[in-house]
Amino acid sequence: MKKELNFFCIFFLPLFLSGCAAQAVPSHLMQPSEQLSSQIPKDFYLQHKIKIGTVLSQLPSKPLNKNYYTELLANARDALELALQTSKLLAKDDKEAIYELNAALIDIKDPSCFWGTCETGSTIKYTLKKVSNNKEVYSELLVVPQNTEFPIIGADINQVLLTSYGSALGNNYAHLIHVLANKDKGDLK
Repeated sequence: MKKELNFFCIFFLPLFLSGCAAQAVPSHLMQPSEQLSSQIPKDFYLQHKIKIGTVLSQLPSKPLNKNYYTELLANARDALELALQTSKLLAKDDKEAIYELNAALIDIKDPSCFWGTCETGSTIKYTLKKVSNNKEVYSELLVVPQNTEFPIIGADINQVLLTSYGSALGNNYAHLIHVLANKDKGDLK
């Protein structure tokens, strides 16, 4: 009986508790991959023209913790801001911004992990509005899958979950940045 209880505590208790309490995913885990910067043109229309408006969570609550995703993704806005700054989309000052980007986190798939790979993904609705007249010039619902690899033996389950959730958002941000960096003035009417 004691052996079976130890087995339960070692393997299943961390998974069970991960659904009860949420640790915020650090901003650096939600960043797009470093290869993104090589895929962005050096000069583009939206360069330094965007400020961030609202980043809302419209994710469902979990039965054991109603605020699970709110706590987990508390740094999503900061991560988006850093991603836009790194890709030169973020205005240097909010007063100089011509466009405002709003994001609504619609869905994030809980990681499904098996043999060193976690499959997850995120769905985010982005809206870009012109600051001068509040007119919507771009809107898109991005549904982006994500696979994260981890060591089969010795992986810290909490770190695996945080990295999986973070990379799901980071990959979504990367797709957004790629789209925005390739927009020109004619696309935003």
